[in-house]
Amino acid sequence: MKTNKFRLLATIIAALLISINTNVLAQRGQGGPGMGQGMGQGSCMNIPDLTDAQKTSLDKLRASHQKEMLQFRNEMGELKAKLQTLRTAESPNMTEINATVDKITALKNKQMKSKESHTQEVRKVLTPEQRVQFDLHQGKGKGKGMMGQGGGRG
Repeated sequence: MKTNKFRLLATIIAALLISINTNVLAQRGQGGPGMGQGMGQGSCMNIPDLTDAQKTSLDKLRASHQKEMLQFRNEMGELKAKLQTLRTAESPNMTEINATVDKITALKNKQMKSKESHTQEVRKVLTPEQRVQFDLHQGKGKGKGMMGQGGGRG
């Protein structure tokens, strides 16, 4: 009986510690994808020796790209919701399901091309030395490039 109470108490304490740690990390913006990461102040600071003109240019590129990615994410959400409705219907219509899948893949294709175009626009602003640092950090986890590209989920 004492062992069961001890296990319950230990489980509760562990859960509390984990939840407190998660809240602290989320508040500091260190919790992982979607928890404060991306382009905030100093977000380009991983790229060495940026001039003020480069920072301004990169900020404009980032803002434009994020706006475009938001539109892609919104449309993707709508298509995925429609697909879920179609696939769980009483009598699923495979023609409509396939058409929606085609729309999702076409949108994903446009989104990827836009991301690559944005990456090249960013590279144009950088010096050759800065480009090396930028290129080294591309693809380091989902949405964790030096410019916060990909916008997290997408």
